[in-house]
Amino acid sequence: MMLNKFTAGMVLGGVAGVMGFKMMTTNKRGRRKMMKNGRRMLEKAGDLLEELR
Repeated sequence: MMLNKFTAGMVLGGVAGVMGFKMMTTNKRGRRKMMKNGRRMLEKAGDLLEELR
């Protein structure tokens, strides 16, 4: 169980880092679109973590 949480944290941390870097390099319109897609992705990731529990 601990390994699953650790692995999930590493994956989510990596994704957050990449998204942060990409956000810094895009324009305002691209950032808005990315935030909308990011919210959907966070909901799906939350559902996946709930299923793992």
